[in-house]
Amino acid sequence: LYCRENAAQILHLDATFDNEENAADWLAQSSYNSLLIANDPNQPGSAQCSVDPSLVSVFDLAEGSYLIGDGDLSGALALSHMPTSYSKRFQLGDGVNNHNCNYGLSGWFSWEGHMNGIDVSGLTADIVIDLDNCVEIFDECEEYAEFVFTAIDLDCGRVLTQTARIDRDDTTAPVVSSGPADATAECDNVPEVADNSEVIATDNCGGDVTIAYVGEVRVDGDCPDTYTLVRRWSATDVCANESIYTQTLSIEDTTAPVIDPASADATVECDGAGNSAELTAWLGSNGGASATDNCGDVTWSNDFTSLSDDCGATGSALVTFTATDDCENASSTSATFAIEDTTNPVLTNDPQVTISCDEYPNDIVYASASDECGDAMITFTDLAVSGGCLVPAGAYLRLYTATDDCGNTSTSEQVVTLVDETAPVITVPAAYSTTADATDCSADITPAAAGDASATDN
Repeated sequence: LYCRENAAQILHLDATFDNEENAADWLAQSSYNSLLIANDPNQPGSAQCSVDPSLVSVFDLAEGSYLIGDGDLSGALALSHMPTSYSKRFQLGDGVNNHNCNYGLSGWFSWEGHMNGIDVSGLTADIVIDLDNCVEIFDECEEYAEFVFTAIDLDCGRVLTQTARIDRDDTTAPVVSSGPADATAECDNVPEVADNSEVIATDNCGGDVTIAYVGEVRVDGDCPDTYTLVRRWSATDVCANESIYTQTLSIEDTTAPVIDPASADATVECDGAGNSAELTAWLGSNGGASATDNCGDVTWSNDFTSLSDDCGATGSALVTFTATDDCENASSTSATFAIEDTTNPVLTNDPQVTISCDEYPNDIVYASASDECGDAMITFTDLAVSGGCLVPAGAYLRLYTATDDCGNTSTSEQVVTLVDETAPVITVPAAYSTTADATDCSADITPAAAGDASATDN
């Protein structure tokens, strides 16, 4: 600092400020607190500079601040904050340098000491400095604090200072106190990734901690829908120290497939060959059943082995169809496949047959029968009717009945007419000889002697 009237009178200022506060907060603490604001030279009258207290900082002048003489001045002055009530403070910001409306620093102080061998003191002096409003960005990890120790010898006008520097050394990662909890979930209800705000972390140095989602890793389990998800978040402090928070989600599939509709019974008419095409189609369609799974695919199986051996080529089987998902959870449904025979056998015969009378009765069947599902047996009954030359009857009304293996029957009628087209067979006795001559009328030629002829008929 130079005296305007005598440039050889020089003072060196060493001032330290502490206890910084926002001016708006400080003004709200007491109605006695106020800022030092100069009149605006660019406005008429006595209008003050426009000041936004929320953009102004206030400080205290720290003990150890001093002025030391140079040039024509020799000695030292110790500086103290004024007023002692601290209702005015040193202020930094736009419009608060107390001489104009520029950006700067201003405040009041008192002094005492020796200068050129004379004891001097005063209660009112101020510091007014125009400054550039610049912002210096510090790397928080390169922060340091300097402690200046000052010894002022006012009697002899000497000042000794010693500076101690403490550098910030942050090698400790943030501590995560809480985060998304581990959980077990069904494969169709996997939790969404939690918001970063759910991870709570603090740092030993008190700075900001940045939470970031790193990603997830899937660890496959015993089946496609059973696995583990490991989700990770990083907590990083301003010095790049990092902690990792891990959430483990155990994903499982314990839900069996849902069958809808269930399998349905099927009954088919017997074809005599096991109805293999229809049985294969029914088994292939799982009896008409359908299944869905909450997470994956469904595989069908059934326990069919064979049909029961019922009448003819009929039979049935109770089949259990099982729907199994990728993790071996299974649901089942059962239905019966049955082959039935409701068709009568086919009975074929001529409406009328004529046979020789000597062929009746001989149990000959003059009809044939067939059945799709097995064998057919023919039985008949005869009813004598009049007609013909035979006794007791010359014709019969025959009722045939064909019965298959399952008891289905067909009937048919047939007239059986008996005829006699064969002449009787005459048996003549052997030649007979007698001793009588031709004129001997006493010769015995009676049938008893000569023999009797006989006849038979079919």
